[in-house]
Order: sequence, then structure tokens, then C-alpha cells
Amino acid sequence: MDPEVLKIVIAKALKDRNLSVSEAEKRANLGNAVLRNFLLGPKKNLTLKTLKALSQVLGFSLQDLESNLYVISEAEGWNYKLFSEVSQFVHKFLEDHKVHTTNKDAFNAVKEIYYFSYKNQKNQIDEPFSEWYLNKNFKNRRLLTTEPSGLN
Repeated sequence: MDPEVLKIVIAKALKDRNLSVSEAEKRANLGNAVLRNFLLGPKKNLTLKTLKALSQVLGFSLQDLESNLYVISEAEGWNYKLFSEVSQFVHKFLEDHKVHTTNKDAFNAVKEIYYFSYKNQKNQIDEPFSEWYLNKNFKNRRLLTTEPSGLN
């Protein structure tokens, strides 16, 4: 997970639970200023052990961290037009390239492209990134458009 997004998730969870950083550190049995240094300063990331302890105090699972799209809407604003454009772009790519995928993977593609585009462009889809991302993640899932020879 992107450390900047993780900071937003933790800050939102602290606010929602009306907890100070020091109180969360205390409840999670973290060293002095571990969380503060991550949120505000020099510490670039948190260990898995620290994340597990924080997740128990702040009421989210580590799996919740993977699906962080809700954080973008609440903490950074939500661009409905961009989200719609990204959804249509992904749908068209999957349809045009006859890609077979799961709903979860398609939604993850929308999420990643939306987040990247929002972070870098704000109001428009980043098409070069989108094409690269979709080709990288779905190129091996294309369906056969003709029957292989000998299967008549």
C-alpha cells in the first residue's frame, strides 16, 4: 500500500474514533512516537507488527487496508466524473480486448487507475498509465477469438 494512502487511512481512523496519536500508540503498545514519526515525519513506513497492533486499536483489518478506495472519497475529495470515465475506459478495454476477468480484478483496475489519475491529473484520466496498467495486468487473460485447430 502507498504510504501516503496509509497515512490518510490511519488519520481518518484516529479522527473517527476521537483518538490522539499518542493514545493510539499507548493502546497499541508502540514505542514512543512510532506512529507520530510515520504520520508527520521521517519514518517512511510501518512494520507488519505495528500495522497489526494499530489495526486492532483502530478497528480495521489488514485486509481493509487493501480496499482503500473509500479513503480517497472521504479524505481527498471525490471526482465522480473522473471515476465514471475510468470505469468506462476499463470496461471498453476489457470488452475490446475480449478479456476474461473477475469483478474484483476489474474493480481493482478501476481503483488503481482512478487513484493514479486523480493524484496526478485531478480532472482527467491518465490514458498512457491506464493503457500500460491494463496491458500489464490483463494481457494474459485474453480469450481465444477462434477455435484452436483440430478441435472441430
